[in-house]
Amino acid sequence: MATKATTLFSLAVVRAYIPIESSNTKHDDALTKIADGVSERIESWTGRRFVTRNLTEYYEGRNRPNLQLRTFPVQSITTLKIRLTTSDTYVLVPAGDYDTDLRLGIVYLKNTVPGLSLDVFPNEFKAVEVVYSAGWAAQDASGLPQDIYQAGLEYIKFVYQRWQTGLIFAASSNFSNMSISIIPKPPADLQAVFDLYKQVRF
Repeated sequence: MATKATTLFSLAVVRAYIPIESSNTKHDDALTKIADGVSERIESWTGRRFVTRNLTEYYEGRNRPNLQLRTFPVQSITTLKIRLTTSDTYVLVPAGDYDTDLRLGIVYLKNTVPGLSLDVFPNEFKAVEVVYSAGWAAQDASGLPQDIYQAGLEYIKFVYQRWQTGLIFAASSNFSNMSISIIPKPPADLQAVFDLYKQVRF
């Protein structure tokens, strides 16, 4: 049994943090659901993706030479493609023709896109396709924001203790390809940590 690859914490770390004896595995299913749910809730509240993952996203370019990606920090961009209209095929932008601010997730066109005579991202529906890797680090890695990671573990412990007393139940509700455990809101001190990372979108 394991937590999802995009969950901040592995089951082994969660079990050690609570702590639970290594021979006692009867609550592993509940712990997995709670850990997955807590991680998904943190990401939902903050609007960020902490564990590094591969993404394919589409954008309207707003006729600007720079493009703000939805998820950052960025680890790397695999491909950047542009098309002028929805009936066109995408044209690959060579890696040497754009720069990326990995920390802020901004892509800058440096040169005219070959074959398109274009030096801005077109303002058309799904004009830009970006395949990239984004997030801070892998699950349980030291590169993850440690305040978020610690607060998340405390949140899991809080939920687990309430589950043990029968105040909540560990179940899953599938919504938009997410499986969110039925869990309560975090205590105010933990919520304050999560709020520090809340991404403001304009």
